Amino acid sequence: MYMTERLRPWFTVVLLVLFAVLTVLSVVFYRERLLADSGYYLMRMINAGWPRVEHQRYILVLSQLLPWPGTLAELPMKAVLLLYSLNHILFPFAVCCIALFRYRQPMAGVVLLMLQAGGLTTGFFVPMFELYYAATLLVLFCLIAFVPGRVKNLPVLLVSAFFILTSHPAAIVLLALVMAIHIRKNRRGNRTFYLLMSGLVLAVVVLKLAGASSYESGKVAWMTRSLLNGTFNVHWFMQRAVYMFQEYTLILVLMLITWIMLIMERKPVEVALYAGFFLIVFLLSALNTNTTDHSRYNEQVWFPVVVLTVLPWLISVEARSFSRSGVVTALAFILFFGYRTLRIAEEGNRYAERRKTIERLNEAAYNAGGQHFVVDEALVLPDAIPGFNWSLPIESMLLSAQNGSASTLTVCTTGDYFYEGIHRRLDGDVYLFRRFETEYYRNLNPAYFRLKPGPYYMLEPLPDGSGYRTFPAGEALEAE
Repeated sequence: MYMTERLRPWFTVVLLVLFAVLTVLSVVFYRERLLADSGYYLMRMINAGWPRVEHQRYILVLSQLLPWPGTLAELPMKAVLLLYSLNHILFPFAVCCIALFRYRQPMAGVVLLMLQAGGLTTGFFVPMFELYYAATLLVLFCLIAFVPGRVKNLPVLLVSAFFILTSHPAAIVLLALVMAIHIRKNRRGNRTFYLLMSGLVLAVVVLKLAGASSYESGKVAWMTRSLLNGTFNVHWFMQRAVYMFQEYTLILVLMLITWIMLIMERKPVEVALYAGFFLIVFLLSALNTNTTDHSRYNEQVWFPVVVLTVLPWLISVEARSFSRSGVVTALAFILFFGYRTLRIAEEGNRYAERRKTIERLNEAAYNAGGQHFVVDEALVLPDAIPGFNWSLPIESMLLSAQNGSASTLTVCTTGDYFYEGIHRRLDGDVYLFRRFETEYYRNLNPAYFRLKPGPYYMLEPLPDGSGYRTFPAGEALEAE
């Protein structure tokens, strides 16, 4: 790899235009990018006045860098939501600019764009996932670490490595692969770097073991039980393999082509490393999910396969291998990117219908008076539209607050309201934050949310479609 590869102006423009496309999508679908964990972390940050971090995954701070000062300045909610959506594309764009104008490495821009669009559809609407940010930092890490000669900018490398190591278990595997390739290529003159990295890994391991969250402990316990009762058999893994080949066919073809290029460059050891780590990534991804139904969660779980496919383009494949057929390769990349962004836009249109449904419910709830409402998902959600998910109460609050803090209301589904009897805990002190969690009214940020204690009402569409009727949610419970 030549870190001082000559920049072709036309290709630099191409990379900037493609990032502009993702930026436009981020603006168009800013209200749709509040799904599940995405809305959850934003809501927590707004109310706490501080970036939300859980499970010691400190990289989550980076996903809240733009909206955080926006909330401190008490910008309107619409501005905060826009900043939040833009944060997730401007961060990799900043790394791309460093790659282009500091290290003169356009391939890093290609890799970053592939990470954003290569394997994501629904995942585009849960953009704060820590592994997405870890992959971007991994590109920055490679840009600095693989400069020929002695490793420089150690503080930036160590900070990046800390965020990567504390982000997600799969990120640790990916960083280990990068270090293995680095040791093979640059063993001489880097002892200080390797010693510092070893010390950092040890410190993170101690930190993780000492403060493992209940979520992480529960995940390990589930894997252990499944292993002991024989769940993880050959048939179980074959189902996951079939899923991977069905959903990531093009990505796996690109991976195979990459390995062939490395073999042609006489780098069999590196191919063996990538193949070995691919098996590790497959095992980890398979063990992290209990279903083969394609979903945003499975896109997150299998995202390391995309990283493993494109990372060799930056650190292993020689730049001249791409430049020999530069225009053809660039055109193929642009076509692939266009196909993937069309997939994202199509999925965005589906989620736009879902968001419009939430906004219609918010409007009906506002006209009915009160601030707490329950709906039957089967009665109000059109066919072929993604389900409300457990984040409906959070999304309804964020979307309604765009009209001012006094307009805040919360809407949940009957499944949310009756989940494990959580409705019985909704007294004058707490409201339903999400399906399995309540939150105190007093913890709300009054600059954005003025939700007052009150009863929950059913919001039910009239048979003729002319409007909605409301009645105390308790009556629905008695009817059951």
